[in-house]
Amino acid sequence: VDGCMELIGPGDISSTDIHQVVVEVWPHVASSFIGQEFLEGDSAEKALFNLRYAVANTLARGDSLPSHYDPCSIRDPEVLRLAGIVQIDPVLPVEWGHGVAAIVHILLKDGAKRSSKIPVAPGFPARPRSSEEIDSKFLANVKQATGISESQSQKALEMLRSMRDLQDVALLAPLLTSRVRET
Repeated sequence: VDGCMELIGPGDISSTDIHQVVVEVWPHVASSFIGQEFLEGDSAEKALFNLRYAVANTLARGDSLPSHYDPCSIRDPEVLRLAGIVQIDPVLPVEWGHGVAAIVHILLKDGAKRSSKIPVAPGFPARPRSSEEIDSKFLANVKQATGISESQSQKALEMLRSMRDLQDVALLAPLLTSRVRET
């Protein structure tokens, strides 16, 4: 995802300009369920764990948000077209270490080629996320969940930040599972 965002930049290229995408990964990634094809009619659950969908989605939309994985979004014709032209190439050497690594190559219709190397994905110990990034991701994920208001998710985040001081974890659960009457 980060390699794709780096390649397309802030509106530098349109997804419709893309002719081919090659993602170099470790052999065990390519042969796992993550490396499967993503086809029209596949489920939202499959999209969540599919490298082709993740790459296509990011190239088409410029980002990867929880709402991009709902049943309607996974049927976007441009995302499906891109998923069909993503090739997974199992060539990364094991010596690269641990974490999620990839090299993404995009071939544009005009013949130009762009590449991005991501040796460690954000969120791994070698490349930790900032507190602001973690909070933002948490709030985006909670926003996507049905029935959880913005004020509930903010309250839950505050409780999670001070979890060590929380007297009763049972106070947190209702904020994350159902609509709570706001007082």
